[in-house]
This record gives sequence, structure tokens and C-alpha cells, in this order.
Amino acid sequence: MAVSKFASMDTGDRDDKRSITRWYAVATKVSREDYAVEHLRRQGFDTFLPKTMVTKRIGGRLLDCKAAFFPGYLFVSLDVGRFGWRAVNSTRGVRSLVMAGETPSPLPNEFIEALQATTTGDDIVGARFEFQVGDTVRITAGPLTNLVGRLQQMGSRQRVSVMVSMLSGDVSVTIEQSKLAPAA
Repeated sequence: MAVSKFASMDTGDRDDKRSITRWYAVATKVSREDYAVEHLRRQGFDTFLPKTMVTKRIGGRLLDCKAAFFPGYLFVSLDVGRFGWRAVNSTRGVRSLVMAGETPSPLPNEFIEALQATTTGDDIVGARFEFQVGDTVRITAGPLTNLVGRLQQMGSRQRVSVMVSMLSGDVSVTIEQSKLAPAA
């Protein structure tokens, strides 16, 4: 009788511990976010690495590439009471979990949920604004960053035409909608 009571209490404890899975910030080595994600996932950890599109000059050419939204950080979901969280600190590409004293510091679930809600399928963070033809918009990425123009046409595959004033006249530019923000 005592054994079955102990067994039922043990099962209850495991259920309670499962319900306290939280998100934690992980500091990574310089520019090793993707590497750390790969190795954490191989160990069975659930990770989230939000990214953004940036324009870099490489070999004299401007190229759009993905970069960490929070350079040097990623997020991992784990239950510190049940799972060996110290394994995260010894993972390749990881410096350490962000700590509060001797234990990892959990993030508010609302923060991660809101961040995940603004990402696309490939974890690119982009505020999803609803634009209409005629709206004044600001370009947020690429060689025309910070130019303000008027939305001229909504195209297919999330591309739009924006009329911007450059040099000696107005120029129509086709750009991804994710690289636009409402002009203030």
C-alpha cells in the first residue's frame, strides 16, 4: 500500500515539473548563434533564434543576409528542476545561460510568445504592418535605408512598389514589404 502511494506521488511530481518549462536566454560565443542552436538541438533542447535581415557589404557588393536579432544570444526552453540544464553551458558555441545567482534566470513567457508571433516561418522577426496604397512608409533595410516614400502598388510575394524622391526626381523602387515601416 505504501509503495503505490509513493508511486502516485512520484507521478504527480513529474507532472508538476513538466508544467514549469520556461524560456531562458543563452549567451553565445561571438557570431556562433547558429552553431550553438545546431548543437543544442542535437541534445534535444527546444531553441528559438530570432533573426532579422541585414544588408552587408561583401566584396564591394551589397548582400541581404540573415543575422541574429539579438546578437550573441538565443533562447532555450527547459525545466531546470527536471533536466540537466548545466549541459547547456558546455555546449559548443555557448558561453553560458544568463544566470540569477546560482540558477538560470527565466524570461517572461509573454516576451517569447510576442516575439514568436512577429516572426515568419524561418524565424525572421518583422513587424507585420498592414499597408495600403498611398501610405507614407520608411525603408528599414538595404541601400535605401531611412528613405521615406509613398506606397504606390502592392505586388505579389510580399513585394511592393514605393515612390521615393531621389536626386532630381521621383523613382519607383520595388522592395519587400518586410523592409518597410510606417513613416513617423
